Amino acid sequence: MDNPQTDSSNAVNDALRARLAEAEAALQEQAATCKRAEDGHLAAMAKMKRAVAELEQFAYITSHDLQAPLRNITGFTQLLEKRHKASLPADAQEFLGYIISSVRHMQNLIEDILTFSRVGRTPEPQYSSAGLADTLDRALSQVSKQVLDKSASVSWAEMPTVTADHNLLVQLFLNIFDNAVKFQLPGNKPIVVVKAEAEAEHWRISISDNGIGIAAEHLEAIFAVFRRLHTQDEYPGTGIGLAICQKVAVHHGGSITAESAGLGQGACFVLRLPFHPSPAAGSA
Repeated sequence: MDNPQTDSSNAVNDALRARLAEAEAALQEQAATCKRAEDGHLAAMAKMKRAVAELEQFAYITSHDLQAPLRNITGFTQLLEKRHKASLPADAQEFLGYIISSVRHMQNLIEDILTFSRVGRTPEPQYSSAGLADTLDRALSQVSKQVLDKSASVSWAEMPTVTADHNLLVQLFLNIFDNAVKFQLPGNKPIVVVKAEAEAEHWRISISDNGIGIAAEHLEAIFAVFRRLHTQDEYPGTGIGLAICQKVAVHHGGSITAESAGLGQGACFVLRLPFHPSPAAGSA
């Protein structure tokens, strides 16, 4: 004779097994969906990296090839100025000045594009452990003329020893120092202060100035290539310097951001540099 309790227990077990099977199938489907999404993301990332590498290679080759004809233009305009400027009418001398100024701007532009394209192009990250003060000194020595011309004050207290590509950090600090000295109100004495402190897994390095400041809506946009907030006549430059800074920071697996209370209130650039830069991030 059949036991009603046994039949009921079997029915419950069958129902549980069916539900478990359904749950397992659902989990497997979710896992497969996640795997497809991950594969798609990895493929998209690989495609983007290839596109970026190709673009940087194009920028490098194009900029490099532009230098040869530009050298010819520079040479002949200098020759023209040296031999015939005195005999040229006033308007022709003015036009020659425009040509020379434009050629210099183009040379600076090409040099900055080449610098931008070179960041991270070494096969292996060139990381080493060195005092940050020495790196800051190297950067400051390259803007010393601008600093002296404007009686600028650039200072820092005791700096830590950091692991980084210090040649790239020199380029980063050079660009920020140059901007801090350049973007000033007429007659203002530039004051730049560098500080460094440990935070979680990275160094927080801040570079503050007393310059013209940055409007809140431009704090992120200023790191875009060729992004300029002022005309060439107001403040000369190529619009690539801060893009180079951002690329150097990312190369180390870090970041750089800008802070400002607004126009006329100065600016502060904050570099977050990992204690142990990732080789994968550095070689990307």
